[in-house]
Amino acid sequence: MRSIFLGLIVIFTSCTPFWAGNEMRDDIDQLRSDQAILNQNLVAKESELTDMIANARAETTQLNQVLKEATALLQRNSADFGVEMEQIRRDIETIRGRTDQIKFSLVKMENALKLFKEDTDIRFTETKTEVPVSEADLFSKGEGLFSQKKYQDARVILESYVTKYPKTKNAPAAYFYLGESLFMQGKYVNAVGAYEEILKSHFSSRYADDATFRIGDAFSKLKKCKEAAIFYDSVVQDFKRSSFQKKAKQKFKKAKAGKC
Repeated sequence: MRSIFLGLIVIFTSCTPFWAGNEMRDDIDQLRSDQAILNQNLVAKESELTDMIANARAETTQLNQVLKEATALLQRNSADFGVEMEQIRRDIETIRGRTDQIKFSLVKMENALKLFKEDTDIRFTETKTEVPVSEADLFSKGEGLFSQKKYQDARVILESYVTKYPKTKNAPAAYFYLGESLFMQGKYVNAVGAYEEILKSHFSSRYADDATFRIGDAFSKLKKCKEAAIFYDSVVQDFKRSSFQKKAKQKFKKAKAGKC
C-alpha cells in the first residue's frame, strides 16, 4: 500500500507545476516526521504503562499474602485474641477494598495500553475521516459522527478534541460523547475514564449527572455491583433534579442486591 501511495505521488508530481511538487514533498516529509514522533510516543507510553501494570501486580500479590496470613490468624479463634481479632477483621476489610481498587486500576491500565496501541494503529490506517483544525469544527465533527453512530471515527475526533481543548465550554459534551462512543464499543473501563474527567474537571456542567449514571452502567457491565450501586446512589442523593432519578433508584436496588 505504501509503495502504491508513493507511486501515485510520483505520477501526480509529474503532472503538476514544480512548486506544487515541492509542496507535496514537504507534506510527505511532515507526515514522515509526525509518524516518527508518534512511534516514539508509543514506545514511551507502552514502557510507562507496562511498568505501572507490573507495580500494580506486585502490590496485589503482597496484599493477597497479607490477607492470607491475617485470615489464617483470624481462624485460630482464641479468646485471648478478642480485641486483636476485631482489629484484624477491620484490617482485612481494608485490605480487601484496597485489593479490589488495585485490581480495577490494573484493568484500567491494561485497557489504556491496549487502547493506545489501537489508536496509534488507527492513525496510520487509511481513513476517510479528516480532522478539522478549528475548535468549533473539531467538536462539530465529533458530535456529528457520534450522532451517526460512527463510534470509531467519533472516538478519533473526540479524543483529538479533548486533548487539544480540555477546558472549553464544549469539553464536557466532548468527554461525554467520547465516553458513550467507548461504551457502545464495549470498552467499559475506558468509558469510565472519560466520564470521570467530567466529574473531576467539569462537575458543574449539565453532563455531571449523565456521567455519574453512566459510570454506574459501566460498572454494571463489568459485573462490579458494589461500585455500580455507589454511583447510582450518588445520582439519587446528589442530583435531585436529574432525569435519571427514577432509573437510578431502580438500578441502585438491583446493584445493591448483587444483580447487575
